[in-house]
Amino acid sequence: ATANGRSKVLWTNIQILVSISWTMNIEFPSPFADFLDALSFVRLDFLDTISASCVNESFAIYSNQVLYTSLIPAALAVLILVAFLVRVAIIGRGSPEKDAMRAEARQEHVSAFLLLTYLVLPSVSMTQFRGLNCVEFESGHAYLRVDTSVWCDSESDEFSTLLGIDVPLIIIYQSIPILYAILLFKNRHRLNPKGFRLEVAARQRRGRDKTLKSLSFLFEDFTCNRYAFEIFDMLRRITMVGLLPFAPLNLRPVIGCGLAAFSLNVFQNFQPYHDSGTNTLATAAQWQLLCTYYIAGVLASGALEPSFALGLVLLAVNLVIILTALVMGMLKNREIAANDDTIFKLRQELGGEKAKDKRKFDTAWNELEQAEPHATQLVLECVAELGGKYTEVPMQGAHLETIDALMEEAAETEDAFHMATRQLIQGAGGEFKQGPLKMVDRVIQKTENDYEGDHLRVVDIVRDTGV
Repeated sequence: ATANGRSKVLWTNIQILVSISWTMNIEFPSPFADFLDALSFVRLDFLDTISASCVNESFAIYSNQVLYTSLIPAALAVLILVAFLVRVAIIGRGSPEKDAMRAEARQEHVSAFLLLTYLVLPSVSMTQFRGLNCVEFESGHAYLRVDTSVWCDSESDEFSTLLGIDVPLIIIYQSIPILYAILLFKNRHRLNPKGFRLEVAARQRRGRDKTLKSLSFLFEDFTCNRYAFEIFDMLRRITMVGLLPFAPLNLRPVIGCGLAAFSLNVFQNFQPYHDSGTNTLATAAQWQLLCTYYIAGVLASGALEPSFALGLVLLAVNLVIILTALVMGMLKNREIAANDDTIFKLRQELGGEKAKDKRKFDTAWNELEQAEPHATQLVLECVAELGGKYTEVPMQGAHLETIDALMEEAAETEDAFHMATRQLIQGAGGEFKQGPLKMVDRVIQKTENDYEGDHLRVVDIVRDTGV
């Protein structure tokens, strides 16, 4: 999931980056322009206007380009559906194994559909919105910016045809984020399970929920309380690559910088990804966009002339920001891995100590059994009787609504508990050993990892040992 999250951050950022030249209506100088051209494949432009028109002249008509660019992803979605139906038909029904296979197939094909929408929606939106982006000339006539042969007027048959094709397709495609929202909202309680103080425990609970597997592409990279962040990120991409060109030309650099600054603030303050390295990369990516929008505005204003040196600086700044972020993310992950390794070693040592304690107990029990077989038999019978008498799971009182209340009551009753168990153990001729009060962090950990978030099942906060 970590690698997936970083790939999505880079993909998103590059899609926005390569659109800035069109959005700002400027040409970046080389070698930065060459760098952007090399990355333009992320636009997933199924029908590049020039190359497609060489194959068939009808592709030079922009309404046709909008239609085919929109229909190709739809055709791919239909293929995903058909492949799923064929697959489940082959699997069949009638056994738990087949049901599991059908569920797995559904999860894989839904994930494939979500991946398709994630990849193509911004680029298809840009193509569609370009069909509505008109430029007014000094003559008073407005023409389609992407194809100045089209006159933006109700009397223009070409423009009317374009509107008849484009507007319905825009409505259909812009409903995809709404679909995301509906799917995530319906499962909001599973996506952000309550009762967990530790984010990692809540995320583990979410990861074990098989009903969410098919939607994992939308939320798996985010923390539980940021499960719907993909919707924000998709709308941000659509706004920057598709809607920004509708703003007045002189305001676009300001709006672009504002959107980048807003995104920067969101990523810095909300830290939506559960991987710290991905959050660092996402924050750096917003700085990259902010700097690029700013330079684009300076170029558009004429304050700077395009030059090879400026292009080189732009290229260096963009590469340094991303490479630095990747290195910082790797260092953070290395630190986390080192901490996890330490915890693993401590758990190994704890496991070793528990094994030693078990051997000591087994030795003591065997010695007792040999010395007094009647006594050991009596102990086993009493334990079995207690087990049959008290069959319910031991629970704390329902009045303890929070872990804090549980810890407060444990501290208040600790002395009385130790006194009672001391009298019981020593009265029976045993050796009393007073145990420490369980730490609140350990109580939280047991609640979330062992008891599904139910703190009332932690019943060993105050403890003693009798030998």
